[in-house]
Amino acid sequence: MIAAPSHSPFTHVLSSNYAANVEEIQQIANLVQRSQEDLKQVNIEIARLEETLAKLRSERDALSAYIDDHLGLTSPFRRLPDDLLREIFLQCLEPYPVRSTKHAPLVLTTVCNAWRNVALTTPRLWSSIHIYIPVCREFGTYRMLVDERRTGIERWLDRSGSTSITFSVTFGIGGWTQNPQELREPVLTVAQSVVDTFLRYRRRWFRARFDGVLAPFLDPVKSLNPEEMPRLHSLTLYSGRSSIPDAPHLESLIRSAPSLRVVDLGFEHSHNVVALPLRWEQITEISLHPHLGSLEVLPALRILSFMQRNLMKCSFWIFPHVAPDDRADLPRVHLPSLQSFEVLFRESAIAPVSIGLSHSDNVKLFFDSITCPSLLHLGVDVDFALADSPLKLFLEKSSSSLRSFSTNLPLPASELINQCIRLMPSLTSLSLQRGVFWGTQQDTGAAIRALTPAEPSAGNNLLCPSLEDLTLLEIHSVDAERVMDLITKRFVHCKVRRLRSVKVVFRGGPNIQTLDHWEDEYRPQISDLRNQGLSIAWQFTKPKLPNDRSAAKVDDLPDGGHPTDCPHIPNHLLYPNLDSY
Repeated sequence: MIAAPSHSPFTHVLSSNYAANVEEIQQIANLVQRSQEDLKQVNIEIARLEETLAKLRSERDALSAYIDDHLGLTSPFRRLPDDLLREIFLQCLEPYPVRSTKHAPLVLTTVCNAWRNVALTTPRLWSSIHIYIPVCREFGTYRMLVDERRTGIERWLDRSGSTSITFSVTFGIGGWTQNPQELREPVLTVAQSVVDTFLRYRRRWFRARFDGVLAPFLDPVKSLNPEEMPRLHSLTLYSGRSSIPDAPHLESLIRSAPSLRVVDLGFEHSHNVVALPLRWEQITEISLHPHLGSLEVLPALRILSFMQRNLMKCSFWIFPHVAPDDRADLPRVHLPSLQSFEVLFRESAIAPVSIGLSHSDNVKLFFDSITCPSLLHLGVDVDFALADSPLKLFLEKSSSSLRSFSTNLPLPASELINQCIRLMPSLTSLSLQRGVFWGTQQDTGAAIRALTPAEPSAGNNLLCPSLEDLTLLEIHSVDAERVMDLITKRFVHCKVRRLRSVKVVFRGGPNIQTLDHWEDEYRPQISDLRNQGLSIAWQFTKPKLPNDRSAAKVDDLPDGGHPTDCPHIPNHLLYPNLDSY
């Protein structure tokens, strides 16, 4: 072992700015000469030991691999019967699997030959699929992409045997409709071939979802015979914005599906929905989202009256610009099984001048005509001003079981609190969205204060005493302190029932620097609440920067246009990244 010198005549000036003279330079050279030789020997020894260590590590890795490879042969998982392995594989599936080797079922075929054989011989693994057809600016590329996708669809679904089929197909076709006619027609023909491919399997359809579909795509549907889709349980059809499936398309689809229970329609055209040949009495879920004012108060009530016995979930876009001629014509609708009810009232660009009752009165007439004794979730959006609550009578009849309320009602705070929220004492989930905060700053402050316990022991007088999940969307940034006080008192200090989950999105302030200050100010409090067990998302929306074209690019991704990424929720702002500190 070589030891470092323990004494030097220059110890007192080491690590200083001292400059050696000529005599001292020679003395220092003599001192370090021996140490340099020792250093060389130490480096040689280190290299030898590192080489030895590398060899030992290599031997260790080889032994470990040998052991692991042999122990792998004894793994209980390798002895699982194929039937049990199939069930495990099925649990890996999403509702609409995508054509990606990162996700099931394709990823299961890449592990080993045994897994691949089991996966490829399990029909239920291949009985559901999501397909995205993107916009391409070059026709040859587009045709080649669609041809490859059609071949892939056939190969996928042919493995499904005789099982029922669930599929989603989204067309990013809107950009093509602006092209010259000589280019549009070939593009539409190629895109229609995708629908034709799925139609080959129509007798096994169980859930079918078309998004961005144009009228020409569904031309073959008009020649279908009744009941050609005997298994079809759920139909979702969202038309493109430049062309729409007309009445014959919809009627043929519906007549071909005698078992239809779930209907979700979004369209541009003014369809007479009441006249659709649905077996209304067997519908359990319905969503109608017309864009051009085709569903008014009276037709909406009539549709609900057709489904009174079995309807469990409903979502409507209603245009209250035409008042019923006679209130006596309004059906009284009793929906004993309805559990989820979402309604968006919106003004229509093609609406005639209102005659008689105002929009607000029409909204009130609609709710006054309905009773829902089993209702668990209520969502109400209104995109025009209201002077008073249209829900008072409805809630007095239907709020006993209500647990969730989501609203965009632009009401004065006193109406929102006393004529809406206070009539729902059993709420566990409350979502207040941007319309609620359109009023004065005093209104917003009053709404927040009403939800904030006055003291830790607050009990009977507390608004929503059972509240567990709170969402505030598009609230102004200046109210951040009030919101933090609300959260703290209902989570840390409340003795009744604590919050479990909070989501808050603030409207941005005047500039990014101000927003950065707000974020830094609240970051420690958010972290502390999370450490105590509260699930909290707290986000300040920043102003959009000039020339921001991040959303302009359309990528051909396997999950493009996926149902879970593009829910058609009436007028609700989507915050897919709502996880900011």
